[in-house]
Amino acid sequence: LESLARAMGTTIDKANKARDELAPCRNLAQQLDELSWKENVVSGWENHLWQLSASDFNRDYHEYQSELEKLITECKRRKPYPKDEIRLAYIGVPSVYARDFYSYLETNQARVVLNEIQRQFAMPEAGNSLAEQYSNYTYPYSINERLSDITAELKKRKISGVIHYVQAFCHRGIGDIIFRDSIDLPILTLEGNTDFYLTTHLKTRIEAFLDMLKRSHRRVKISKEVQK
Repeated sequence: LESLARAMGTTIDKANKARDELAPCRNLAQQLDELSWKENVVSGWENHLWQLSASDFNRDYHEYQSELEKLITECKRRKPYPKDEIRLAYIGVPSVYARDFYSYLETNQARVVLNEIQRQFAMPEAGNSLAEQYSNYTYPYSINERLSDITAELKKRKISGVIHYVQAFCHRGIGDIIFRDSIDLPILTLEGNTDFYLTTHLKTRIEAFLDMLKRSHRRVKISKEVQK
């Protein structure tokens, strides 16, 4: 960090001051995330977009903060999503067909309440210093750091299924084998390349995955009713 600061003609002290200025924006991104999975009043697309945008705060962090404050106020007034919806985790890099993807899930009574990499872009574990903040940022490191973060969030957010997105020709696709070995939940792996909308093939695969999760939910519900 010190070498980078020198190369950029600045200092660690100035970088830490900038970090403090950005803290309110990061706190708002975390608030929106909590409203997604705790209060169930934020769509998967909104969760994706605003956490992803925390990578550069849409080039104007003052405007980002103002717009996100307004959205959070609006979300708090909304009626929550249905309690019987399918709660999903999305892991992997943000997809090329994201705008189509999240809305399609919600038309099929499912919603993403954990966006793994997008959440990391918002840097939810700020720590006590710039160095600690970047040490807690799982994206650049090994799959072990990512897995530790993912598995903790899956349990906390009561996830029913996981969708793993892999960008074509990306080396991170190798991690799919490890994820399937380590995560004790149904996983659907989707690959994208240059299609900016869901193809019929992808829609069919998503529908089949959601149908399987819904059947599993019904079996659990019936089992609990029988036990009563």
